Amino acid sequence: MFHNLRGIVSCTIMALALSTIIFASTALSGQFERAPAVLQTSDVLHGTLIHSPNYTVRPTVVNDGFINTYYLDTNYGALRVESTALLLKRIGELNTIAKIEQLKKSNVY
Repeated sequence: MFHNLRGIVSCTIMALALSTIIFASTALSGQFERAPAVLQTSDVLHGTLIHSPNYTVRPTVVNDGFINTYYLDTNYGALRVESTALLLKRIGELNTIAKIEQLKKSNVY
């Protein structure tokens, strides 16, 4: 049992040493942090998602290397949305709210 524990500790120490070396070399090479990329919304999203009567996605998207950040102008104010998946969720919510508001104006409500 102690033999296995000693092996696990040795592997952990080696992994930490290796990650420290990689981190240091990346930081020294100046490639650790880069300025975010600015993309055109029309290059990232399908045209039907960019504009709706109750929202508009602004024309530029900021990408930090992993996640796109979108800015929306809505009937309820400006929104900042991080990730395309969350953007699709917010668009669905905004469209649902618009349908509820239409329903409120009808006799059904």
